Amino acid sequence: MSAVTRIHADRAAELRPVLKPGAALELDQAELFLLSLDREMTSADLPRAAYLLGLAEGHLANMIELVRAVTR
Repeated sequence: MSAVTRIHADRAAELRPVLKPGAALELDQAELFLLSLDREMTSADLPRAAYLLGLAEGHLANMIELVRAVTR
C-alpha cells in the first residue's frame, strides 16, 4: 500500500461518523428488512404488499433523517 493510500484510508477512518446505539439499531433493522423485502413482495397479496411498502417508507424516512443528522 502506498503512503498516499494509507493517508487517505487513515483520514477516512477519522471522518467516519459514529452512530448512536439507537441509530445503529435502526440501520440494522432497515438492512434486514431490505434483504427480506424482495422475497416477501414476490408472494404478497395486495394488503400485505401495501403494508410492506408502508414499512419501507418508514425505514426510508429514518435513513434520510439519519443521513441528514450526520452530514450537517
